[in-house]
Amino acid sequence: MLEDEAQDSSLLQQEILENLTGPSGTWVRVGDPNQAIYETFTTADPENLRGFLRREDVISLPMPESGRSSASIIELANHLIDWTMADHPRPKVQNALSLPYIVQTPPDDPQPNPPDRPDQIHFRPEKFKPAQEIQAIVRSVKSWLKQNPTRTVAILDARNKRGVDIANALRRADVPYVELLNSTAATRSTAGVLGNVLKYLARPEDARQLATVFHVWKRHEWDLEDLQPIFQHVETTLQNLAHLEDYLWPRPGRDWLEEAVTRGREEARTRGGEEKNSEWLEGEPDEASPHRSSPHFSPIFALWSAAGMGPPSCRLTN
Repeated sequence: MLEDEAQDSSLLQQEILENLTGPSGTWVRVGDPNQAIYETFTTADPENLRGFLRREDVISLPMPESGRSSASIIELANHLIDWTMADHPRPKVQNALSLPYIVQTPPDDPQPNPPDRPDQIHFRPEKFKPAQEIQAIVRSVKSWLKQNPTRTVAILDARNKRGVDIANALRRADVPYVELLNSTAATRSTAGVLGNVLKYLARPEDARQLATVFHVWKRHEWDLEDLQPIFQHVETTLQNLAHLEDYLWPRPGRDWLEEAVTRGREEARTRGGEEKNSEWLEGEPDEASPHRSSPHFSPIFALWSAAGMGPPSCRLTN
């Protein structure tokens, strides 16, 4: 069992995962209590992970190295740990952060830390009201976009309602934006499918992109065990088509699927004889028929028909 972001798991989620793992299983939990973000609005509590790490039957393996941030940001984060533990004015909050400190990656690490830019760390001492903070964000984003017209910036917020307020403020300030707050997972999935279709239409000769279109088209059925090998075969075959137009835009003498059908018929005739071949062409072959072992039968008729990728004249009914 592998659990990511374990600091954001609730006690109930933790107990469920432990029961699923069982006494003889291996449960790997990856998390950082200092990065907990869900405890303020869910039943998650980073103390659950800290308590888990203190158990005698648990092996704790700290991984303090991080290549995500520059040296100045890491130094600031580590200072925040020290200040919280020693000097925070509310004693109950002093255990909110804990060691280890963040460590930069070694020189030979494949994910090195970005160049250090201490001048990019800014402190705003004033106390913002919610509306004032939104206006400050909008002004900052608008200024940054003017200086970086070819780049984009993301604004993250903890609550959708506040995100809507930010989007409205961006609109009033004439700052172009793309808002994904209230879109469902199904909507985003469909948008991804349409994006892949458009990529293919822009390059209709790209066999690999067509295979991707097939993959996302069948995305809701891909996990079905009986269909998975079918889809994998079709996807691989599409990726390797040397002349994609012979499948998509067939013409006399250049019809990839018809040529494959012909090869299957010839092999069935060779292996099973004319009687068996007629039986096959009628669409109700015997399971023991020799042509069942043909390398062309399965991929062309059974697989492609099951995947809905062959024309009606080439589909086999079992």
